[in-house]
Amino acid sequence: MSDIKAGALSLATLQGIRKASGSRALDEFVASQKKGADPGPDGPKGPGKKKVFVGQVVRNAAGTFFLVDLQGDKIIARGFSEGDTYAALHGTTAPALLPDRAFLGFDGYQPVASGSSLARVYGSDTVWFVDGARARGITSAEAFERYRFSWERIQTWSQEAMDCLSQDPDLNISLSDRFFEYDS
Repeated sequence: MSDIKAGALSLATLQGIRKASGSRALDEFVASQKKGADPGPDGPKGPGKKKVFVGQVVRNAAGTFFLVDLQGDKIIARGFSEGDTYAALHGTTAPALLPDRAFLGFDGYQPVASGSSLARVYGSDTVWFVDGARARGITSAEAFERYRFSWERIQTWSQEAMDCLSQDPDLNISLSDRFFEYDS
C-alpha cells in the first residue's frame, strides 16, 4: 500500500499545519460559517440561493445523515445507515438540516459503508478515510476539517489490514470547493 501514501498527508503534518497557523485558517473558516460568508445549509438567511459543498454533512427532515461527496464529477449524498458509523467519523456533532427541495440537487445517492473509520498505520502518521474496502487519503488539515472529521476518532491499524484495501481518490480541499445551489 506504499503507493497510497503518496497522496495523503500524515497526521503529524495535518496537526502541524493546524498548530503552525495557530488554527488561524480553521478559526477564520469557523468565523466565516458563523457570519454566513461560506453559505451552506445554515448560510445566509432570507430568500435566494444557498450552497451545499462537497465535504459537508447534512441531514434530511426524516433524520438521516448524509456526507456530501464526489463520485467522478457528480456530487452525491452518501447516507449513514448507522449512528455508530457517523460517530466513528464525525463524533457527536449533529449536522445541519437540509430542506427536502435541496436533495433534488444531488446527482445520486450511495451509502457510507457500515463500520467506516479514520485510520493510520501503526508506526506511520498518514491518515485515511476507510470506507468499506476502500481507503482515501486526506491531503490537508483544511480537507479534514471541511469533511467535518473528528481528530479524536482516528484509529491505529496494522499495515497488513491497510494492505487489504483498494485506493480511491484522495480527499482534498479543492474537491470541497465544489458545490450545487438550491433556492432557499
